[in-house]
Amino acid sequence: MRYGVRCMGLTGLRSKYLLLCEGMHDAQFFLHLGLARGFSSLFQVSSCGSVAGASGPHHGISYLTPALNALPGVPGFDTTLEAILIAADNDGDAVASFSNVQTLIGGAAEISPGKKYAVPPAPLRKGGSGPAIVVMMIPWTGVLGALDTLCHDSASSKRPAIAAAVDVFASSVGVNDANGWSITKQHKMKLRSLIAAAHMRDPYLSPTYVWSDGTDLVPLDNNAFDDIADFLRDFPTFMATP
Repeated sequence: MRYGVRCMGLTGLRSKYLLLCEGMHDAQFFLHLGLARGFSSLFQVSSCGSVAGASGPHHGISYLTPALNALPGVPGFDTTLEAILIAADNDGDAVASFSNVQTLIGGAAEISPGKKYAVPPAPLRKGGSGPAIVVMMIPWTGVLGALDTLCHDSASSKRPAIAAAVDVFASSVGVNDANGWSITKQHKMKLRSLIAAAHMRDPYLSPTYVWSDGTDLVPLDNNAFDDIADFLRDFPTFMATP
């Protein structure tokens, strides 16, 4: 994945905590959130499609199983890695989305003969060890939407006049539940529209690069991200708690 102008892929594990997320936008978000909130040293971050040896490069939660299958072959898996934190979107059905993540974890191959990844019973609960598995659902446990939901909230708070105009535009072209637009797709459309309207230098800028390109389009100090940031900052304490 691109981080700034560099291409990155997970070819070695150097941290005891791996944050495995759906795609490049998510990976860039977590990398820059860590830098902004002071916990960047805790996690190594990768999207599913960036794990060396996975059948990729592909992104999205459906590629979680290939990513998990490839991880035991990545140097440092046996000697360094203690926990994998999987970040996935709730979209329009929080229960079904978490159940899908459970199924994808359970469908992974054996880590070693007779040993498989443990499937956590609920979001923000530990499963197994060597490595432990934890699932964090986005925007948060039981909350519908995706990372784009939080990014849209942050961007809207920064530029409320543009956000209001985007809402009018979305309504005028039928971007709503009645026309089959899911909550995640609505927020994706509004976030991209807001970025395009607010960033004259490059209206085509992808949400993936709003942070690495040094913009203030989606401020990471916005309280929309507080639940995630607080959990990630306190992750070592969470892991140490029985």
